Amino acid sequence: MDKDPTKKEKEYNQMGQSDEILIEKQERDKFQADIEHLKNQIEIAKQNKEASAQQELDRKNKKIAELVAEIENKEIENKNRYDQLLDNKKEMERTYQEKISHMTQAHNIEMERRKQDHKDKENADQQRFDELQA
Repeated sequence: MDKDPTKKEKEYNQMGQSDEILIEKQERDKFQADIEHLKNQIEIAKQNKEASAQQELDRKNKKIAELVAEIENKEIENKNRYDQLLDNKKEMERTYQEKISHMTQAHNIEMERRKQDHKDKENADQQRFDELQA
């Protein structure tokens, strides 16, 4: 028995090429053509699947980019709105403090006027009382 594997392959190749073994040459050629055709179809299907997968990946990456941009825009919009509301709050507090200050000042002026009126009335009453007593 030979232990040389290349010798067996050579014998097998010679047998495969024979026109008289098991199937006729035309039938073998037809099978080989069918095999080549099926291999080509498989390769085309793989390429189509890869292209389809790449298109889907591109579409999803584009959608992700759009959503990220939308989130960033919303964050900027919300920050601007927050800043605007904070500014409005500060303006309202300032206006409120000014209003309280004006009201306090007006109240103090009115109190002084009333005190003076009351004092003037007391003085007038005292004068009348003194006149009546004299």
